[in-house]
Amino acid sequence: QQRLLKRFDGSSEWDLAQLRQLWTAVHGDHQPYVQGTTEFETAKAWISDGWRDMGFQNADPATDLRGMGMLAVHCLLRLAELHPALVSSILSVTQERKGAGYPFALAGINICQMMIGFLRLAEIDSADLGDPDEVGPTALPCLRSPLFALFCSLPEGVDVFEAVFAALFELLERTWVQSGATIMDFSAVLERIRLAMVDHL
Repeated sequence: QQRLLKRFDGSSEWDLAQLRQLWTAVHGDHQPYVQGTTEFETAKAWISDGWRDMGFQNADPATDLRGMGMLAVHCLLRLAELHPALVSSILSVTQERKGAGYPFALAGINICQMMIGFLRLAEIDSADLGDPDEVGPTALPCLRSPLFALFCSLPEGVDVFEAVFAALFELLERTWVQSGATIMDFSAVLERIRLAMVDHL
């Protein structure tokens, strides 16, 4: 929940470093970072046309991160680090065949949002998490949620949020490819993923 509450701050070196790490993990040496856009010059170091290539809606990724905070950046970064072939495949199809792929970053943000909804994280008052031995009442719906029960069933030492995020992303990719979806089907495919999660839980 701390990452969910942490909004992107352009003056934070940590936030900027996270974005730079995401850029490097996704683009590698193939696309050097270029500040600014073809439309306007800016002093904001995090604005670049290249974010659109990664699947953000515009050159300023902060606009898409408003609802998810830095949690979405963390999950996308870990996915790119642990599953580089998957991420490379998604981006190559999106860039090579217009309309055939889907926006990688936006898909990740939607999956984060889906998981947060299942866990009811947005309903938790941070004050209710202060005592690890006795959580407050707003945290109880999360602890009683089916997705939290799934988290508890996973092996120790696994970052359970990251693991489920990656599994849902892989399911999205399989569903997209098998159904021959296009960008016009993006919302419908995401809904299929949500319903599949409901059925699993």
